Amino acid sequence: MGGVKLLSTRSSPPAPWLSDVLRNNRRELRRAERKWRRSQLDSDLHTYQAVLSRFSAEVTTAKSSFYKRKLEESASDPRKLFSIFSSLLNPPSPPPPSSLTPEDFVTFFEEKMTSYSYWNPATPRPAHWIPSHCPAKAFKTARVVPILKKPLLDSSDVSCYRPDLFLGVL
Repeated sequence: MGGVKLLSTRSSPPAPWLSDVLRNNRRELRRAERKWRRSQLDSDLHTYQAVLSRFSAEVTTAKSSFYKRKLEESASDPRKLFSIFSSLLNPPSPPPPSSLTPEDFVTFFEEKMTSYSYWNPATPRPAHWIPSHCPAKAFKTARVVPILKKPLLDSSDVSCYRPDLFLGVL
């Protein structure tokens, strides 16, 4: 099981203030950033900065109007108001970073697979799914990413993860 990478996934709550227009503008912003990073031209940098400035102002306006409307709707209910202010002033803390290394996952997954009688560690996976006469090597390799089985499980325990295969080709 060579080439295993530990990827951290970003888990963020949905942004109710994020409209379709803002999503399109965010795509435009990322497109402008990629163009500038590829070309390194001053004109592309200025375009990117202008799009970034406009997008930031639009996000600020959208958030402001969303929370203003939400506060106005909850003006007569002190519990809802407290909940809104609490969520704004005390956002949930991010989960602690995992101290697990890619080698920990490789060892755990290989030990788990060797416990199955039909698995031979000398045979790379998922090569057994592809006929031996298949010429494309890309069909015989996959990137294995550990995925936490459930969000509430202990992220520092390797047994709380499952391997997820990402094939190079569909």
